[in-house]
Amino acid sequence: MITKNMTDKEIYDEVIADFENIVKVSRAKNEKVHKILRRSVLFPARVHSYVTSVRKNNWLLCWEAKDKKEVNDPSSRYVCYRDSPHGKYVYQVSYKKGEPFLSVYTPHFFSRFAERKKINLTGLELIKRYVERNHDGHFLYKDEDVDTEKQFIDNIYVVNVDGIAIGEKVAGTNIILHITFITFEMAKGDQKLLELFLKHESILGKGSVIRLS
Repeated sequence: MITKNMTDKEIYDEVIADFENIVKVSRAKNEKVHKILRRSVLFPARVHSYVTSVRKNNWLLCWEAKDKKEVNDPSSRYVCYRDSPHGKYVYQVSYKKGEPFLSVYTPHFFSRFAERKKINLTGLELIKRYVERNHDGHFLYKDEDVDTEKQFIDNIYVVNVDGIAIGEKVAGTNIILHITFITFEMAKGDQKLLELFLKHESILGKGSVIRLS
């Protein structure tokens, strides 16, 4: 179970260890989820579930079928969340070349997301709104030192449906800290971002570059 006194490394180990349990929980829910999606007439169709794992961590599980063809094979994503005096922290596991990474979304990130997208939601409803719509983001790395004293390296931009999540990778770890969120409109005129988008245009698609020009 995640506790307030854990180090970054301990939180990383805990969430990664719990992720396997959540995958099993998700598979056990597949039949019920598919049944709900098959009854849908509007798409994309989404289903979500809040669960407490065997390790006593809280998780949000989300499934999405973009059309009728996906109702029996929906995309899925799982995030772990915990309360703090400042709000909710969210943890999401991803894999790069078979190696687990942990994305950490701060309470400040979600407050900026709500403010800048003019979304009148808070808490878990706000988190669910973000996770459901922004799950296929592209990670772009600037490959430059940010603040060596704080042991952060690499500016990281995650390009999503709603905008751009901005963060940093914690030096010597597989932890990515998502600090804030900006809309595409806010990013217009940022020459560095435009250059970065152009560099990765084949991944993002030409429309993404146009959004910043």
